[in-house]
Amino acid sequence: GVNPGDAGEPTKIEWTLPAGVTAGEIAWPYPSRFPVGIAMSYGYENAVVLPIPMTVSGAAAPGTTLALRGQGSWLVCAKICIPEEAPVALSIPVTAEAPRPDPRGASLIAAARRNLPTPSPWPASYAATPETVTLSVTTRELVPERVAEVWFYPSRWGAIAHAAQQRARIEPGGVTIEVERGQLAEAATTPLDGVLVVAERLDGGIVRQAFALRAEPRAAADARAALWALLLALGGGLVLNLMPCVLP
Repeated sequence: GVNPGDAGEPTKIEWTLPAGVTAGEIAWPYPSRFPVGIAMSYGYENAVVLPIPMTVSGAAAPGTTLALRGQGSWLVCAKICIPEEAPVALSIPVTAEAPRPDPRGASLIAAARRNLPTPSPWPASYAATPETVTLSVTTRELVPERVAEVWFYPSRWGAIAHAAQQRARIEPGGVTIEVERGQLAEAATTPLDGVLVVAERLDGGIVRQAFALRAEPRAAADARAALWALLLALGGGLVLNLMPCVLP
């Protein structure tokens, strides 16, 4: 995925495209977890389809063919990770009418889209201490009794400890996840982006949904609380200093 966890590199494609064609970013399906010793990697098992949007300008003339070429690189991991690369190429005819989709390609893309995170409808925030990160998501539709598991996949390394246990509490109206803080110090002062995967017990079995969310830091509120505690402590000290001493 975009964040491979403690080990690995994300898949990359270096494009060589004709004039008027622009490649977008990879649309990442939600990943799986692969613990290896004390480390945790995020990735995909067996096969994965990575959709990539392409934008074509109006200058493309019907009757011509667009040659899309690139060089892909990725890692294949078991006990160790092996880098692999290969050329990718696709020729697409430009037509004046909507093209007839290839059945095999269309089904692969449709399946991949079902695993893409959807924008989260729920507001989220987080609080950080030197030891932990606590993510709070205000949910409305989730029924706590149906939730089998929730897991948060951060979009960048260092915000949380990937291999650490995520202690989740699901209550009516909210999900709270507490996890060990990561090694990137500045990650606790900026918005925390990632994917929340929710596994629910439904009539057809376990169904997973992925939500792309952004959690805003609650550092300002924590700072005000710390300042208020400091003022109370100073006030208590002043009261003690002003009290008369009674000697035996």
